[in-house]
Amino acid sequence: MSTLEKICVVVIIIVGLATVIGGMLFFSKDWSSRLKRDTSNSVATEINQKEHTSASDKVENAGQEKVDPVVPPANAKGTDAKPPVTDSTQNPQVKFGSIKGTIMGRASNSPINGAMVDGNVIKQEEEVGSVRIYSKEDGTFELKNVPVGEGWWLTISKEGFATTTKEQLAVQADTATDVGIVYLEKGVGIEVFVTDTAGLPLGGAEVLVQKTIRVVGRTTGTRNIKSPYITDSRGRATITDLDNDIYYLTITKNGYATSGGHNVRIVGGKPDKQNYKVQLVKQ
Repeated sequence: MSTLEKICVVVIIIVGLATVIGGMLFFSKDWSSRLKRDTSNSVATEINQKEHTSASDKVENAGQEKVDPVVPPANAKGTDAKPPVTDSTQNPQVKFGSIKGTIMGRASNSPINGAMVDGNVIKQEEEVGSVRIYSKEDGTFELKNVPVGEGWWLTISKEGFATTTKEQLAVQADTATDVGIVYLEKGVGIEVFVTDTAGLPLGGAEVLVQKTIRVVGRTTGTRNIKSPYITDSRGRATITDLDNDIYYLTITKNGYATSGGHNVRIVGGKPDKQNYKVQLVKQ
């Protein structure tokens, strides 16, 4: 093969390669363009669909108010969920009982008519309930509609007789608590004289007679067992109908300091002393 022929063959090969490479480049550019066009068309279609859906929702929900979803309580169990029960529905109904007994005189061994019976319930040294009744001709009494519970205290009094008490009585529902026969003794009397620091009598002073409250074998305080006594112009107050026990006297008067802690002990129907003298300090 001559040199000229060799040159022609090389030229033909180069032209062929150039044609092939050009075709490949053209095909690549056309495929990329088609891919970009298809992708753009797909995105546009998706955007159009979303806009269409949004517009449809707006038209469908037009005029409707947005409502938050209802979340059931944590303790709800299907359709059986109920609101919590309030304390008022859990409180049991108040129940009542009664206290009964018979009052008799010790010396005569006969029933006492018209004795005053005060029923009081003491809780933490405070009186939180009270009932009053009088004994019948046969000496019997019954305090009805007494709220159930412990701590009831009976105070029984009659003029000419010593005031007596029944302590720490328990009342049960629909049941009569029977204290049995309560004997009253002839009362013991004492006199209290109230003066100022100069020894001058003080009329109009108030004398309180108190007694210890006992709860399950221990003392918890004192309470008045009689109405206050008022001193006369001579500064004297006569206290009657005391029983065998220990009492505490407290004397008050406007403008003067209160004087307390005066113990009166009665044993065997006799006081430790008959007359008690008390001086009040002017404020």
